[in-house]
Amino acid sequence: MQAALWDPALYQRFDRERERPGLDLLAMLRDAAQGRSEIGTVIDLGCGTGALTCRLAEIFPAARIIGLDSSPEMLEYARKLADVSRIHWQEGRIEAFAADAASEMPDVIFTNAALHWVADQPFIWPALMRLLRPGGLLAAQIPRPTAPWRAAIGATRALPRWAARLEGAGAAAAIPDPEQLHALLAPFCVMPEIRETIYWHVLPSLDDALDWLKGAALRPVLTALGAEGGAFLADLRAALDPLLARGPKGEVLFPFPRLFVLAERA
Repeated sequence: MQAALWDPALYQRFDRERERPGLDLLAMLRDAAQGRSEIGTVIDLGCGTGALTCRLAEIFPAARIIGLDSSPEMLEYARKLADVSRIHWQEGRIEAFAADAASEMPDVIFTNAALHWVADQPFIWPALMRLLRPGGLLAAQIPRPTAPWRAAIGATRALPRWAARLEGAGAAAAIPDPEQLHALLAPFCVMPEIRETIYWHVLPSLDDALDWLKGAALRPVLTALGAEGGAFLADLRAALDPLLARGPKGEVLFPFPRLFVLAERA
């Protein structure tokens, strides 16, 4: 299956809305790291366009910063965005980084809206905790798979005309619920902090909601379907239309539940 092709410009169209959870995760990390002087290496896994990686460089001015992403398109965008010599951009997959015994032990692992792309969830969370130095921090944010638009995507993928074509094409991982996350993290830290927040993004129209999904969640689907992607989007639009609430001016209320994790390595 071809790797998903990412479009940084489309992804950045909703940069204010997409960045809000990342900024909240940065605030959690900043509070937890306050007063620490020993932080030498910070890794941003799934760094995307690099906007939050640059903010990490501001929070940790003495640290070496690594931004890792599997998309060469995103990394090309990041390199143009950030002229910061302390940031080292690397192309690679998160699961390969976590499984590599030679990977360096960072003081901070930051990952915003990326870990849900890893199929083996029971592996990735303990693996990242093992990589951290003692006292190191994992700060992560992932979508919670309870939004109605995720049900619409699943129902559209399951239609007879698409099911066989999309088998294995970026199907959502079985994202752990808060109880499962606690069980995965607790062996490595005293008390992992887990929060859930629902962001209600206000988008001008249903087509804007589809553009949001085209920027991230639908990338594997659209890559796999190529020229037939437009027909899939039409089917998805019909499934999505009755599920999203409208405001008085016809604006769409687009719910996005997110899970936040902050864990310190014992």
